[in-house]
Amino acid sequence: MAEPLILTGQELSEVFVRAARQNTECNLSWFSQDRWYKTCVLLTACRKDGVSIRPASESETMTSTLQVDQPVNLTFQADYNKYLLETIVVGSEDVSEPTDRRCILLELPDRIESVPRRAFQRVPVPQHWNILVQFWHRGYTDDCSETPGENYWQARLRDLSVGGAQIAIDLDQKPSFRISQVVGMQFTPMAWQIPIIVEGQIVHLAEKADHGILILGIEFLGLEAYGKGREKLHRIKDIIEYYEKENAKNSVAVS
Repeated sequence: MAEPLILTGQELSEVFVRAARQNTECNLSWFSQDRWYKTCVLLTACRKDGVSIRPASESETMTSTLQVDQPVNLTFQADYNKYLLETIVVGSEDVSEPTDRRCILLELPDRIESVPRRAFQRVPVPQHWNILVQFWHRGYTDDCSETPGENYWQARLRDLSVGGAQIAIDLDQKPSFRISQVVGMQFTPMAWQIPIIVEGQIVHLAEKADHGILILGIEFLGLEAYGKGREKLHRIKDIIEYYEKENAKNSVAVS
């Protein structure tokens, strides 16, 4: 496994300054009160005392769960890379109340990780591989308090990236799912490996009636965090590189 590219010091500051000048769109996620939250924000300023962000649109708001000292994950794209970091909230105009479009200040981290953007492109599971996915209901990323009729399912992995996966389930299970639903997932990407357990939110649903399946697009949550989250991200990166090699072999064999 190649060592991750970590930026610190002047390199780190330059990345943030360039992103702030362009009001770069970022994904902000955090875990609070036993559930995940996720919103789209704009990076608006980088100063010595921190990084300023604000909701990207009128419909995007930061909830009252986002408090001072709250750990948060931030990802954004620049050039051919995606940048991942974990930091904390250090202030806002009034961080204890719903913040509408007011700015929130994040602590300037001492390191960020750069991941090639191509690692976030979906790679199909190699031909004839049957990788089963066990997954279960974990709530929603919005304020919905509903729960589906079932809370545990089995699907088949169709493709994988550092950012998420597509899985397929029987079409008759469609009433159990909707966009923004959070699920826990477990799958064994290769037979000789230990399983991977991640959390993700459903961001896409598509019927394939002729095949009798429902495709769920899952975006992973929490892999930007240092420690176990980042370890899983690196492991998934290695797995998709292996999938790419296997797919290339299959393509040569077919031709």
